[in-house]
This record gives sequence, structure tokens and C-alpha cells, in this order.
Amino acid sequence: MRENDLLHLRLEARSGLRLYELLAEGRLLAYLLHPGKDYAYLRLLRGLSTRLKGEFQAQAFGPALAEKYRKAPEEALQDFARKGLELTLKRLGQADPLPLLQEVGQALGLEAEAQTLGQALREYLGRRPPTRETLGGEVHFLALTPEPQALKLDQHVLSVRLKEDAVYLGQAGEVPRRLKDLLVYRLGERALVLAREGRRLAYTLLPLP
Repeated sequence: MRENDLLHLRLEARSGLRLYELLAEGRLLAYLLHPGKDYAYLRLLRGLSTRLKGEFQAQAFGPALAEKYRKAPEEALQDFARKGLELTLKRLGQADPLPLLQEVGQALGLEAEAQTLGQALREYLGRRPPTRETLGGEVHFLALTPEPQALKLDQHVLSVRLKEDAVYLGQAGEVPRRLKDLLVYRLGERALVLAREGRRLAYTLLPLP
């Protein structure tokens, strides 16, 4: 095998690993962006982050907080949730997230959701690097091109297009959403998680919690 071929294989492997890492992060974001019970999972995460920092006041993370999330543009809300996840994981370090999440969940009346999110965080922290098996859904790959391509998912058809180093995705009749490196796109009762590195796209369809 030539040196150039070996280098190409190494770059391909590194790119694939990065895509899996993004999909694993997107799996967590799918919880945080779920609007059920007034964005229960996002409120729990923010509560956990505050609890890790020190004193936790339950009233600051009640259902009224969800009004801000509902009004936020989808891209802005995802960026907010992603930064919140990054900060919480940094504060968490190697600690088990479940005990404190259960404490926060009890204070907010979201015990079941706290258990679910705590388990998802445990899996995320304990399965690095992630694999196709640990992501919980079938992973598909696509080479991006300037020509529109169709993603057919159940009864949904999404158009994906690379335009001037930006990727746009959406269904007919809606404003396309921009995909930077990671995007969670809701499709009925499931979440489509898309990860991008260069001209490679990976995606998986996950059930919503």
C-alpha cells in the first residue's frame, strides 16, 4: 500500500470517528430540544449545571422558563442547548450525573425525566469513542454535492444541498435549515440527527423520549 493511500485511510478513519462523536452529542441534544413537559430535559440540564456550581433554586427552573425556549429560533435554541451541555459536562468531570439529577428532578417534579436524562448522560460519558452500536440507531452516510439530494425517511423527504461550503436541509414548503457540523431535526415522533465534516454527512433517526 502506498504512503498516500495509507494517509487517506487514516484521514477517513479520523473523519468517521468525528462524525460518530457528533452523532453521540446530537443524541443528547435530541433530549434537550424536546418540548415535552415545558422542555423538561433542558430545564433539568440547566438545573444540574447550577447544582454542580453550588446552590440550586427550583423556582428558577420551573415551567415558565420554557416560554423563552418556545420563542427562540430553532438554530439559536440548539446553540444554547449545546453550550449548556458543554458547560455541564465540564463541571461534571468524572462524577456520576444521576444522583444530582435525581435531586434536581425531585425538586422540579420531573423524577422520570431526570432518570432518563441521567442514564443518557451516563451512556454518553461511558462510551467514548462512540460506535454504530452504542448510538441506538442505524447510521447512514452521504457524500455532499452542490446538486440537491433527497433523504427519504419514512413518509418524509428532505432535500440536502451543499452551497458555498454551507449545507442546507429542509422539506418542501419550509425555510431550509443550515447545518454547520451538527443538527437535530424533528420528524414527527422521531429526531433526525445529522453530523457533517467537510463533504461527508452522517445521519441517524432516533425515537424521541
